[in-house]
Amino acid sequence: MTIQILPEQTVRPVTIDGYLVPRVTVHEIAATGQWNVIYDNRFCALAEGIDELNRWLPLIANAQAVAEGYSCHGENSVRMNPHSVQVMCIESAS
Repeated sequence: MTIQILPEQTVRPVTIDGYLVPRVTVHEIAATGQWNVIYDNRFCALAEGIDELNRWLPLIANAQAVAEGYSCHGENSVRMNPHSVQVMCIESAS
């Protein structure tokens, strides 16, 4: 059996406007300036820089909030009841 001691990794939680983005952490790769975006401690995506993080993270945060029944992520979020929303019609866009 071979044991390898890995270098220390600093995984950090993420906030947007002071509100925690649940299940999302990031880890900077100092040598390249890239960032690992880790979702739910299971999935990882590589962001090329901080600008790319600024584009991704609000989308991820809002998608999670809507999936959990909220209107959005952050200060203006309200709990919605998905069973009280009526659909008037559904049609395909051409």
